[in-house]
Amino acid sequence: MDGFLGTKAGIEADLNLVLHLAILLLIVTGFTFARKKRFEVHEKWMISAIILVAVSFFAWMAPSYIGNWHVILEEFYTPGVIITNLHVVLGITSGILAIYIILRMKLDLPAKFTVKRVKRLMRTTFTLWWLTFILGLSFYIIYYVM
Repeated sequence: MDGFLGTKAGIEADLNLVLHLAILLLIVTGFTFARKKRFEVHEKWMISAIILVAVSFFAWMAPSYIGNWHVILEEFYTPGVIITNLHVVLGITSGILAIYIILRMKLDLPAKFTVKRVKRLMRTTFTLWWLTFILGLSFYIIYYVM
């Protein structure tokens, strides 16, 4: 392939991996700012991470998943496809939760759409994001390194 990390991956997969390492750095840094009660800075770091994830999702991951749908169906019970599907489910879930948190913090949502314990929701989203990253890294290793 024509990637730059010395694996079987193409340049798009290598760029996506590097982008997600940067996103992980944004998320961990944003989490650190929240722990220090610097919420305005925390917000900026986390929104930046969410925007980059959305770009990656729509530019690379969703088209790749859809384009390989026939492989996903044919090899549904193989470890690589199971990891891929878990990555997709957790990634979409954490993305939706992250967007909800932003909407909840920025807009005056009706009471029936608000979660009372938003800190718990943020920590859950953070944990899901970590799991999603680990699954994405596992995907990269299975398909491009092994």
